[in-house]
Amino acid sequence: MAQHPTIFLQKELIEKAREAISTTNEELGDMRVTANRIIKILNSRNRYELEYLGVADRTDTILHVKKVLTKKSLNVHLEEKCQNLELTINRFLNKMQPLHQKGIPSLFVINDKLMARGDYAKRL
Repeated sequence: MAQHPTIFLQKELIEKAREAISTTNEELGDMRVTANRIIKILNSRNRYELEYLGVADRTDTILHVKKVLTKKSLNVHLEEKCQNLELTINRFLNKMQPLHQKGIPSLFVINDKLMARGDYAKRL
């Protein structure tokens, strides 16, 4: 059986992902808008105009420019996944809070890992 990461490890991974997203967004800046403009220009020019501009291969250049759009799209998708995972974690923790207030032992041990099911049953 595969072992699932603890809530705290998941939160740590979410934070690392958000740092990577932020770094990538800073690197990309407004390149997404520029990439769309470049693609429109490349698609609207004939072969001779592209040669004059120094573009040897239209298709290769468009594919290279589309990498910016793909990177931005992946960034947006990763951010959505982070938000969904964080929302799920927070819902779980919010559901557990009233139980802890009623005196049910905490699921957590000192080193921020969930207790094994058997250990938790022994505490009850």
